[in-house]
Amino acid sequence: MIIILFGKAGSGKTFAGHLLAEFFDFYFWDSEAHFPDEIRDQIKEKKLFTQSMRDQITQQTIDAISKLHPHHPCLAIGNALFKEKNRLQLLTVFPDAIFIYIKADAQTIATRLKKRSQGIEPSYAININALFEEPQLSHFVIYNDSDKAEIIKQFKIII
Repeated sequence: MIIILFGKAGSGKTFAGHLLAEFFDFYFWDSEAHFPDEIRDQIKEKKLFTQSMRDQITQQTIDAISKLHPHHPCLAIGNALFKEKNRLQLLTVFPDAIFIYIKADAQTIATRLKKRSQGIEPSYAININALFEEPQLSHFVIYNDSDKAEIIKQFKIII
């Protein structure tokens, strides 16, 4: 089983991925942890990603899934996937993947980002989150505005 967790910056994809690992025995791979330096520099400089960069991240994710899934039959991937084009690229290669849109309200996202010591700053997240395309492909939704127990409960319904 391959689960693709996607959503806006600060929505809690990584948190959700760690819950899948801890409570459901999934192997979790976070694309952000493997960004190339060029992408990290864009974030540090608060520059927007080009479509070419998004495609590069998507290809890196495809490569990671292809490499990891034979060794980890229960695999969860965290990747923002801001554009439907990139979600469809993953779906084409992995048609049985389960896509889960991690959602949180704007205030929750802002609060989370302010608490982080590293990563995306709140002002940058607002700018990039405005570019997020709502998904059209078949997907589930996890609302990540509450506590761990509620997120686990939502995962149990899906899995």
